[in-house]
Amino acid sequence: MGETEQALEYHKKALKIDRKIGYREGEANDLGNIGNVYELDEEFDEALVYHEQALKIHREIGNREGEANALGNIGLIHSENDEPEKAMEYYQQALKLHQAVGNREGEANTLGNVGNIYRNKGEKESALKHYRQALEVFVEIGAGPSVERTKKNINRLRYMKKN
Repeated sequence: MGETEQALEYHKKALKIDRKIGYREGEANDLGNIGNVYELDEEFDEALVYHEQALKIHREIGNREGEANALGNIGLIHSENDEPEKAMEYYQQALKLHQAVGNREGEANTLGNVGNIYRNKGEKESALKHYRQALEVFVEIGAGPSVERTKKNINRLRYMKKN
């Protein structure tokens, strides 16, 4: 059994247990985790189904941080499916929620994802703006690997601008 198959098996067992005991937050988290595994396997339609279910539950129980994460995951899937407008809609919603609940890392990750959308659309100035905002937050929270990744994104854009 492959690693992703095993991960799916464990997450689906956890989902079954959380549903049985009525633990809605756990259920939503399990659904999101299952969606993440399908996303890793590039089964985006299946991943989207699970992330949308997770989003619905997070909204029902008022878990705004979980809602923001689910919105971001849905945005990533739309980005992977080459649907930048849809991705941007979800990223903007996620960004507002991350900011509202004070999830700085989620905020920075989302800013970076928005930067990726702009970069892919060839809107380099907007991409740079979002990457710089993400970098500022990553530096503030001490997220070393994310700082380096974001610096690389900025440098790639600077190089692209010269051509």
